[in-house]
Amino acid sequence: MIVIGAGGHALEVLDVLLENPVTDEMFFYDDINISNVRLRNYDVLKSADDIRGISHGKFNFILGIGDPAKRRFLFNKFVKLGGVYCPLKSITSTFSQFVNNLCFDVMKNCFIGSGVVIGKGCLINTGAQIHHGVQIGEFTEISPRATILGDVKIGSNCSIGANATILPRLIIGSNVTIGAGSVVTHNIAGNSVAYGNPARVVNEVLTHF
Repeated sequence: MIVIGAGGHALEVLDVLLENPVTDEMFFYDDINISNVRLRNYDVLKSADDIRGISHGKFNFILGIGDPAKRRFLFNKFVKLGGVYCPLKSITSTFSQFVNNLCFDVMKNCFIGSGVVIGKGCLINTGAQIHHGVQIGEFTEISPRATILGDVKIGSNCSIGANATILPRLIIGSNVTIGAGSVVTHNIAGNSVAYGNPARVVNEVLTHF
């Protein structure tokens, strides 16, 4: 198993992995910080050649990065290298039996309600609550303790800030950033940044997806 990333979120990923006994050999990957060669008791790989050296062509990986754009980029990169994405699910989180698609990461103490649909590569971060009928596109991050109320639709590549609240039945477009602590009371168009209580669009963003 390779955790892609070796920073703060990767450490939290390690905590979730260690909720159960680890049977596979585990590594981290960081090709940015060259001096970072060990994290806790695990080696940090630095290149595709390092991965080939320990994997013989096939390997499992977990995304240890929170940023939506980086998650999408790294997901695609490591799938092309022969990796198989392994969604992360904390045993401390609560899931309805009627959640559709489990190809996303869930950190500790989250709640995911009935009929929720969450896209590939999303990150549901610590303590987030996602209520019935919510739909979320690919590679969106729901930050710690954010609350998404019933029947909300959120696009792909979004970042919903820590402690933000999105009221029921609203639509959030793709490539949207909602600031920490914001309360969203109306629809937010794609490619925008919004924050406040009530949240207001303050900027448009260029997309790189």
